[in-house]
Amino acid sequence: MPLPLPTRYTLEVRVGNDEDIEEWLATDADLDRPVLIRMLGPESTMTRRAEFLEAVRGAAGITHPNVAQVFAAIEINEGVYSISEWPGGIRLSDRSAADLTLDPRAATANAEGLARALAALHETGQFHGALDASSIFYGPGRPAKLGAFGRPRRPLSDVVALAGTIDQALTGRPAGSVPPSEVVDGVSPSFDRALSLAFNGESSASQFAEALASVPTPKSRRAGEPPVVTPWIRLVLTLLGVATVLILLGSSLRSDPASVPDGNSGTIPPLASSTTLAASEQQPTNPTLPAQVRLLSIVSIDPLGDGQEHPENNANLFDRNTATAWKTELYRDPLPLIKGGIGLVIEVSGTPTELIVHSDSIGTQFELYWAQANSNSLTDWSLVSREVIEDTTDNTPLPRRTGGFWLIWLTDLPAVGDDFATSIAEIELR
Repeated sequence: MPLPLPTRYTLEVRVGNDEDIEEWLATDADLDRPVLIRMLGPESTMTRRAEFLEAVRGAAGITHPNVAQVFAAIEINEGVYSISEWPGGIRLSDRSAADLTLDPRAATANAEGLARALAALHETGQFHGALDASSIFYGPGRPAKLGAFGRPRRPLSDVVALAGTIDQALTGRPAGSVPPSEVVDGVSPSFDRALSLAFNGESSASQFAEALASVPTPKSRRAGEPPVVTPWIRLVLTLLGVATVLILLGSSLRSDPASVPDGNSGTIPPLASSTTLAASEQQPTNPTLPAQVRLLSIVSIDPLGDGQEHPENNANLFDRNTATAWKTELYRDPLPLIKGGIGLVIEVSGTPTELIVHSDSIGTQFELYWAQANSNSLTDWSLVSREVIEDTTDNTPLPRRTGGFWLIWLTDLPAVGDDFATSIAEIELR
């Protein structure tokens, strides 16, 4: 049960538990804004409540663009709770769970910002104490924000924890397992050194920030420009080249004897007079090959609202013309404050391996589902991944599913002036 709150706060959605802390998305009616409420209930001990209040009140004194602002920390008979900025519903850990790594430019810029935020916290004598990917909020187009203050303390140093978190978010591999510059295009070896010193406990937060500030910003690759070949990638390419040569050599040694020069005459038998096979000689079609992928229809749905979302523009989603688009309605408040989402149901034949979304609505968040039969209930769909549109062309690899229906369930929309909306120009399944 949530704690009793002042009437100015209306609980909207229970976000879940952050260890022993219950989290709610709420509305502050007095200021007309969304807030995040974190609470410890009657089951918590007095020692735990005191630890929570100390951490939250310490963070409340920090004003920094990479810190989720804390507005209040309150103690009542039934427990304690904090009121803080709502930085969006996506944490760095959600991206990792969806197998999404950080863009190198975003990683280097936000790494420095988070290190400076941590330095600002340490300068006041405070420590986060439980920093990991789930304590960092991040959405494209916004600065990453350090939050989740008041967790039970852990023995790991804040700086070590931050370095490991950044490393794993960038490479998608366990922290410290491989230098990022060896597996990520454009990352400088100086970024490796900065992470390594921090990860080994040899840097303070401010020293870590200064080291990151000196790292060259990775360049965005222009269309058609070849990727940077790192030593690790070069090794793989070399091995592939050797393997190709061996395969070709083996193939030539195993050629049909009829095409090998006759050892006695020294001549090669003439080629067949025609390279076109008669119908009776043609190889049969392999029945195991997947059928051609065809996008049959796309229908917009709003099951938590009026049932539909601009259906007159549905055809724009697959007319092979990115100049036309389907758009959501303009929402006055962030979508999570209003409803759980809106969707696009895609009927397909064949076995697609990739979903491509063309959209300039950077920051749009969606969940991708699949079902054999269409349904208005999310419980009938299988969750495939959680995605964030970070570029005008968003590519999502798909698990092997033949036919059926795919559901793009939009869960958060970017700001458009004072409102919130998403525009999608084209959807492809390949």
